[in-house]
Amino acid sequence: MNLPEAAVVIYGALVTLGGLLGYLKARSLLSLGLGLLFGVALILSALFAGAESGIPADLPLWLVLGLTVLSLYRLNVTRRFMPAGLLVLLGAVVAVILLTAK
Repeated sequence: MNLPEAAVVIYGALVTLGGLLGYLKARSLLSLGLGLLFGVALILSALFAGAESGIPADLPLWLVLGLTVLSLYRLNVTRRFMPAGLLVLLGAVVAVILLTAK
Protein backbone atom coordinates (compact mmCIF):
# COMPACT_ATOMS: atom_id res chain seq x y z
CA MET A 1 0.00 0.00 0.00
CA ASN A 2 1.45 3.36 -0.99
CA LEU A 3 1.29 6.63 1.00
CA PRO A 4 -1.81 8.13 -0.70
CA GLU A 5 -3.80 4.92 -0.24
CA ALA A 6 -2.69 4.61 3.39
CA ALA A 7 -3.57 8.26 4.09
CA VAL A 8 -7.09 7.84 2.71
CA VAL A 9 -7.64 4.55 4.56
CA ILE A 10 -6.51 6.11 7.86
CA TYR A 11 -8.63 9.21 7.21
CA GLY A 12 -11.63 7.00 6.39
CA ALA A 13 -11.12 5.01 9.59
CA LEU A 14 -10.95 8.24 11.62
CA VAL A 15 -14.12 9.54 9.95
CA THR A 16 -15.91 6.28 10.75
CA LEU A 17 -14.69 6.36 14.34
CA GLY A 18 -15.75 10.00 14.64
CA GLY A 19 -19.24 9.14 13.44
CA LEU A 20 -19.50 6.37 16.01
CA LEU A 21 -18.22 8.64 18.79
CA GLY A 22 -20.63 11.39 17.74
CA TYR A 23 -23.48 8.95 18.05
CA LEU A 24 -22.32 7.61 21.43
CA LYS A 25 -21.72 11.08 22.87
CA ALA A 26 -24.65 13.07 21.46
CA ARG A 27 -26.95 10.33 20.12
CA SER A 28 -26.62 11.97 16.71
CA LEU A 29 -27.93 9.65 14.02
CA LEU A 30 -26.75 12.15 11.39
CA SER A 31 -23.20 11.90 12.72
CA LEU A 32 -23.39 8.12 12.71
CA GLY A 33 -24.86 7.93 9.22
CA LEU A 34 -22.51 10.41 7.57
CA GLY A 35 -19.49 9.05 9.44
CA LEU A 36 -20.22 5.52 8.29
CA LEU A 37 -21.14 6.59 4.76
CA PHE A 38 -18.07 8.76 4.16
CA GLY A 39 -15.72 6.53 6.15
CA VAL A 40 -16.60 3.33 4.32
CA ALA A 41 -16.68 5.13 0.96
CA LEU A 42 -13.22 6.58 1.60
CA ILE A 43 -11.73 3.23 2.61
CA LEU A 44 -13.27 1.32 -0.29
CA SER A 45 -12.35 3.99 -2.84
CA ALA A 46 -8.75 4.01 -1.63
CA LEU A 47 -8.47 0.24 -1.84
CA PHE A 48 -10.31 -0.37 -5.11
CA ALA A 49 -10.07 2.77 -7.27
CA GLY A 50 -8.21 2.26 -10.50
CA ALA A 51 -8.56 1.27 -14.12
CA GLU A 52 -9.04 -2.46 -13.53
CA SER A 53 -11.97 -2.00 -11.13
CA GLY A 54 -13.86 0.59 -13.14
CA ILE A 55 -13.89 2.98 -10.18
CA PRO A 56 -12.41 6.37 -11.12
CA ALA A 57 -8.91 6.84 -9.71
CA ASP A 58 -9.80 10.38 -8.59
CA LEU A 59 -12.76 9.24 -6.46
CA PRO A 60 -10.79 9.26 -3.16
CA LEU A 61 -9.70 12.86 -3.83
CA TRP A 62 -13.26 13.96 -4.60
CA LEU A 63 -14.59 12.28 -1.45
CA VAL A 64 -11.90 13.95 0.67
CA LEU A 65 -12.60 17.36 -0.90
CA GLY A 66 -16.35 16.92 -0.49
CA LEU A 67 -16.09 16.03 3.18
CA THR A 68 -13.62 18.88 3.74
CA VAL A 69 -16.01 21.41 2.18
CA LEU A 70 -18.92 20.03 4.23
CA SER A 71 -16.80 20.24 7.38
CA LEU A 72 -15.71 23.78 6.53
CA TYR A 73 -19.38 24.74 6.26
CA ARG A 74 -20.12 23.11 9.64
CA LEU A 75 -17.13 24.90 11.19
CA ASN A 76 -18.44 28.21 9.89
CA VAL A 77 -21.92 27.54 11.28
CA THR A 78 -20.95 26.19 14.71
CA ARG A 79 -17.68 28.12 15.27
CA ARG A 80 -16.43 25.10 17.25
CA PHE A 81 -13.21 23.36 16.30
CA MET A 82 -14.33 19.86 17.24
CA PRO A 83 -15.13 17.94 15.18
CA ALA A 84 -15.49 20.04 12.03
CA GLY A 85 -12.21 21.95 12.34
CA LEU A 86 -10.25 18.77 12.88
CA LEU A 87 -11.84 17.21 9.78
CA VAL A 88 -10.93 20.32 7.76
CA LEU A 89 -7.28 20.07 8.84
CA LEU A 90 -7.05 16.31 8.28
CA GLY A 91 -8.86 16.59 4.95
CA ALA A 92 -6.47 19.30 3.77
CA VAL A 93 -3.46 17.16 4.67
CA VAL A 94 -4.88 14.10 2.88
CA ALA A 95 -5.83 16.22 -0.16
CA VAL A 96 -2.27 17.57 -0.39
CA ILE A 97 -0.89 14.02 -0.17
CA LEU A 98 -3.21 12.89 -2.94
CA LEU A 99 -2.45 15.88 -5.16
CA THR A 100 1.31 15.64 -4.78
CA ALA A 101 1.26 11.92 -5.61
CA LYS A 102 -0.06 12.60 -9.11
